[in-house]
Amino acid sequence: MTRSATLHLVLSAGSAAILVGCTLGDRSTAPRTGPEVANSDAVHEGGTAGFVYVANRLSNNVSGYAIDAATGSLVPIPGSPFAAGLHPVDIAADPSGRFLNVANMGDPPTSVFGNLSAYQIDAVTGALTAVSGSPFATSLFPEGVTVHPTGRFVYVANAGDVPAFSVDPASGFLTPIPGSPFFTTGSGPDNVGIAPSGRFAYVTNIASANVSGFTVDAATGAMTAMPGSGFPAGSEPADVVVAPSGKFAYVMNHVSFNLSAYIIDATTGALTPIAGSPFPVGNTPTSMAVHPTGKFLYVASEGDNLSAFTINPTTGALTPIAGSPFDVGPVPFGVAVAQSGRFLYVSNRNAGTVSGFRIDEATGALTAVPGSPFAAGLDASFVAVAP
Repeated sequence: MTRSATLHLVLSAGSAAILVGCTLGDRSTAPRTGPEVANSDAVHEGGTAGFVYVANRLSNNVSGYAIDAATGSLVPIPGSPFAAGLHPVDIAADPSGRFLNVANMGDPPTSVFGNLSAYQIDAVTGALTAVSGSPFATSLFPEGVTVHPTGRFVYVANAGDVPAFSVDPASGFLTPIPGSPFFTTGSGPDNVGIAPSGRFAYVTNIASANVSGFTVDAATGAMTAMPGSGFPAGSEPADVVVAPSGKFAYVMNHVSFNLSAYIIDATTGALTPIAGSPFPVGNTPTSMAVHPTGKFLYVASEGDNLSAFTINPTTGALTPIAGSPFDVGPVPFGVAVAQSGRFLYVSNRNAGTVSGFRIDEATGALTAVPGSPFAAGLDASFVAVAP
């Protein structure tokens, strides 16, 4: 189901309350770049280089895989798939790889609210165990979930607001942050992107075509709107990522088929458009991932391809990589880059699979890994990688 299709379902439900709060469709993404890449070269027992998780929206579960450190191929984790809530869409691992959070959208047409599932990740096998107290209430229909670079806080892009939680470092239990939920300067929050420093957070407002900026309290995780928020974007801005340098932010516009690119003010966090922005991408883009080095940006589009760009380290401008767009499976939806920077994974929504690619570290070009694509669940939506 595309973002626009979800809006049509909401309209047919005839509920004014739902219409005001609901975003325009499914949203998820891989873990954001930031300090988590420090452990990117860790190899687990058995020669695995971390784990990949895929939220299967219509199977109501999560597929889990171990990454073969040599080839990048995926091996199903024992016990996979793992049960989730109703219509899981977005998925995010914390920087340490200890916990996984899944946004369960619920069912807007029938007014069944969603929630947030939290899991502990087995460090050896990657198997998931529900955190005590999970799922956690978010109200309405969560679309996106993002973990703070410190791993201490979790933020959810909900239908009408942004619930935020503190994370118990021992158990993964989630407690609402004082002041939560937080409200944006637009309508239809769809995704949260956080700067690697943890100081700034950005929320895409898919219905009002802008981006809300916040400063984040380092002690409490509370969000305060920054001056100048919200910042104009394209049509249905959905995903947002911040470059590892913290200098640039990129917003994917689902309907205008392009990316809005911004320079981040180092003091205030305010966004200023980069020269040449917006940059064109494939038909109906759905999610993005930045390479841990900050050299490359990848965009999955429902038009059956993956756009790839180099990022100018000085200006933030984007240049297509030779061979881009790359062919992937039917209706690619989620995209994530392994913390090592060597492999990339894309969910293929219509096929219920996930494709794996090796990344050329010099050029950013992609080559399929052995055995790709790998079986997932129904309506494979978004992807996360845990180190």
